[in-house]
Amino acid sequence: MAATNTTEKAISFTKAMRVATREIHNVSDGLVNAKLAFALYDSAVWAEGLLVFYEIFKFLEQHVAHDFLPEEFHRTVQFEQDLAFYLGADWKAKYQPRKEVCDYLKHLEQIERENPNLLVAYVYHLYMGLLSGGQILQKRR
Repeated sequence: MAATNTTEKAISFTKAMRVATREIHNVSDGLVNAKLAFALYDSAVWAEGLLVFYEIFKFLEQHVAHDFLPEEFHRTVQFEQDLAFYLGADWKAKYQPRKEVCDYLKHLEQIERENPNLLVAYVYHLYMGLLSGGQILQKRR
């Protein structure tokens, strides 16, 4: 009985998160899809997107508790391999994160200080979006 209650609570929690974030999700999804149309055919745009996600994943892997983001979900190494493919083996020596990315990472740091539980919700949505989007991209790219 306890397992059923736990499962029901988890389902209710994830459903509540989807409902609460639906509006902003629709906006961000539209923006991502618009840029994705270019990225599928332009390797430079694709690499630019990878760099943004690289920084976000690197931050999360360093700051989110292992219980919520186990190592098998870590993607930094895979991003580095992809970036080496698109930008060359020495990409790290030439790379500086854009100001907007740095500002976004500062925002995540603020969330971590003020309400770290929000990072758990962020990780959930990020991974759900990437998993579903990744399946679509795998067929197109």
